[in-house]
Amino acid sequence: MISIAVSGFALNGDCAPAAAEQACNEWWWQVGDSDWRELARSLMWLAPMAWPHTSGFAIRKLAQREIDVGRAVTRALMRRDYAAAARLCRWAALVEAGGATVGLDLGKVLERLELVSGGGPQTALHTVLGRLALTAGGAR
Repeated sequence: MISIAVSGFALNGDCAPAAAEQACNEWWWQVGDSDWRELARSLMWLAPMAWPHTSGFAIRKLAQREIDVGRAVTRALMRRDYAAAARLCRWAALVEAGGATVGLDLGKVLERLELVSGGGPQTALHTVLGRLALTAGGAR
């Protein structure tokens, strides 16, 4: 269902709010009760869709599991999986911009990712977009 909503958004430049909400609810039904690892895998896959204007429904759902989002970022950093950490930071920044807290100083995490930048251009892209979400949303 998410892929249908995303392809509709890509083709038309817009996605009906009802379709986006239905896609988000179906996604949350699949991962909402799972452990943080499954949630992290799902968020990494969905990272290219993490935009403030298209992810509002998902961000509200993720605010219910804010600590798990922070835990996923921490574990990715501990594994030195900077590509995964950058993707997850993008979501974490949006969650914090929405008013929740993930329990990390995301500014420092993003700074660290910018310094190592070992994940290539996609890691750099997700890091920049995470920083934009962090500064635009007024999160720490």
